[in-house]
Amino acid sequence: MSDDTDYIDCFKYLPFDDGSLAVLTQGTMKYTRPMRFNDPFEVLPVYPRDPKEIRNQDTDFLDEMIARAVGSKRIPISQRLAMRQKLAHHFANLPGTADWQEQVFGDMGVCCLSRNPFNILMWSHYARLHTGFVVGFRMQRLTDKCAESDVGYKMLPLPVDYSKERPKINWSEATSEMIRKMVLTKSDDWSYEEEERVIEWSRPGEILPYDRDNTLQYVITGAKMDKESLGRLEEIVANLRETPGLAHLRLYEAQMSETKYAIEVPGLPKPKGQLNSDRLRAPIT
Repeated sequence: MSDDTDYIDCFKYLPFDDGSLAVLTQGTMKYTRPMRFNDPFEVLPVYPRDPKEIRNQDTDFLDEMIARAVGSKRIPISQRLAMRQKLAHHFANLPGTADWQEQVFGDMGVCCLSRNPFNILMWSHYARLHTGFVVGFRMQRLTDKCAESDVGYKMLPLPVDYSKERPKINWSEATSEMIRKMVLTKSDDWSYEEEERVIEWSRPGEILPYDRDNTLQYVITGAKMDKESLGRLEEIVANLRETPGLAHLRLYEAQMSETKYAIEVPGLPKPKGQLNSDRLRAPIT
């Protein structure tokens, strides 16, 4: 592994069940389609609703669409203007439809992670009331130099931007930038999640393999995990540590602080690559 400054630690909160344990035992990760997110505002941007505004601001985009339709054929200016107007009306109503969302995001899968393994709400919501577990990964940051096929397999994350305003799109901007804004912008009500997202385009499917040996670092048991589940998880981790690629894997136990509303994980190293945050974090003892 290269210089640690090139890496970030991210965490996946999971309930204790066979499907979630596959992250460890099978080296597979579940991806969610954006239309199935539990926030109805997800991938729902602000877009121009006035056809006149689209005709004025997105002329190049409309002309490109017309060129695709007519090819090299020369058409009268009156016909071009009429086609612009028709297209402007079409795109003024398009993004709010389910068909448009399916067309844009139907093949996309998103794996949602957090930079913070101590969050009480996350443990409650996603790790079944602290009876589940958290899996920690050490990942490279996604850059323009990364191959698209590596993004999901190597788990290359992008940070979510939290905002009071929904992202605004215009049709002239690059499609990749438009989609990126929609998938990586959420209401600041969700900022406590400190979310990172792995976006998978090249491998359609919901359950996909990842580079377990080179990314998996930690397993953290929930503070209210029962003894039977704890024993099974200890056995799984012990077996994984017998494989050469996972000898580094460590198991930690989350604990409820005796004096604060906080989750503590004794011995867990400080997560790497954390973004600046004024959010209180539990002490690591």
